[in-house]
Amino acid sequence: MEKQNSKDTIINSSLELFAQRGFDAAGISEITAKAGITKPTLYYFFESKEGLFTAILEQYFMPFNQEIKKAAVYIPDQDNYENDVYPLLKRILHTAFNSLSQNKNFAFLFSGILISPPDSTTYKLSRNYITELNSIMEKTFIEIGQAHGNVKGKHKLLSLLFISQLATVVNLWLRSELKLDAKLEHNLIHQFMHGIYA
Repeated sequence: MEKQNSKDTIINSSLELFAQRGFDAAGISEITAKAGITKPTLYYFFESKEGLFTAILEQYFMPFNQEIKKAAVYIPDQDNYENDVYPLLKRILHTAFNSLSQNKNFAFLFSGILISPPDSTTYKLSRNYITELNSIMEKTFIEIGQAHGNVKGKHKLLSLLFISQLATVVNLWLRSELKLDAKLEHNLIHQFMHGIYA
């Protein structure tokens, strides 16, 4: 049990540092000092800083994607706007807001990951999770396109726009410029859908 506690302490401490400073700027010595451990202890659990970052992604980004995937189940009802695309996208956005608002450190890290340069270590380590999130959203818009012809073939663009909108809003929330609430969810989805059907 003590080993698991140490591992969790390292993950939580390093998540905070990576969120505040980024992967490259947070050094091993800083991580071990914050976690109150020695370097050999860190290497025992994670082998490297990259291994530690990967463990954080597994603990936080993987469940985030799983929750989004559960929320992204589309059941067409083209004759009823309130039961068709609108509630689907609102459910996805609500799930994302709910998950990210429960852990601000992961929210900061998530935002940084989404804008990380493709040749950065952050992006390379996170690529599978980013790709999975994109795939979930693309699949959702493919399914919407099967029910709504004007969306067909736009799945990549709409997926990127939706995720970009999410990242922008989360950044504004992290700066205390927006509140993640039901009113914001409604307004964002309503505006997004105007773009879909335009």
